[in-house]
Amino acid sequence: MQQMVSVKEAKAEFSEMVKRAAYGKERIVITSRGRAKAALISIDDLRWLERMELKAESEMLARAIEETSDFQPLETVMAELLDAADAQ
Repeated sequence: MQQMVSVKEAKAEFSEMVKRAAYGKERIVITSRGRAKAALISIDDLRWLERMELKAESEMLARAIEETSDFQPLETVMAELLDAADAQ
């Protein structure tokens, strides 16, 4: 369930909205001048979003590695950087 509230309403009822997001699993969109600006969600929703973001980033990295023929392992790159720094 999603509810839209203004910043003014959010300020006045913040504690109650936190409870509704945390325990009632509500998603509350906070608006300013009629435009969505932020959202108040449960910590479970945030953790899920973060896991999905990490999964998507990992999949993108895996595809990039597969598509790149001159990929070098991190250890190789770090060794080259350290050698270059030592040479200076």
